[in-house]
Amino acid sequence: MVRRSSLLTIRREEIERLGLTEGDLVAFTPPEVELRPVMRPEISAAADRILKRCDVRDALRFLADH
Repeated sequence: MVRRSSLLTIRREEIERLGLTEGDLVAFTPPEVELRPVMRPEISAAADRILKRCDVRDALRFLADH
C-alpha cells in the first residue's frame, strides 16, 4: 500500500527558518539510519549468568549439527 500523505510535526524554529506557512506542501526524505537491537540490562545480566554456568561450545556444536 502506498501512502500519499502523512501528518508531520515540525518545530516552530524550523518553520520560521524555512519560511513555511500553513497549507504549504513539504517533501521530506528521512535520513538513513542503522538500527541496532539492544538488550535491556536485566536480560543481558541474565544471559551473562547463564553463559557463565554453561559450556557454550556444547551449545554451539548442537546448533551447528541441527
